[in-house]
Amino acid sequence: MKYQLVLQWPCFSEAYYDRLMDPEAAIEAGLGEAGIVDGHDCGSFETNILIHADEPGAALARALSLIRGHGSLDHLAAGCRLFGGEDYIAIFPGGSKSFSVL
Repeated sequence: MKYQLVLQWPCFSEAYYDRLMDPEAAIEAGLGEAGIVDGHDCGSFETNILIHADEPGAALARALSLIRGHGSLDHLAAGCRLFGGEDYIAIFPGGSKSFSVL
């Protein structure tokens, strides 16, 4: 896998973190050949699901289809980077100019 795709939500309390478990499980169960879920983290007021993918756009599209309708798209941002790279590229929502993982 060439890219790290990160799905990111704000995290202001343990309740926000707990809400990540359902989307992560749905993505892990249904992502298939599009990528591999590498876990999650929470800190600095953000929570992230980490995905390894060769085609981050395809992996993102599949992940979005798996979590759509569960309220999981509210406040979601996504970005990707080449493994070994430092800079993320914002890829969701459309028109986003920057993305970072703290």
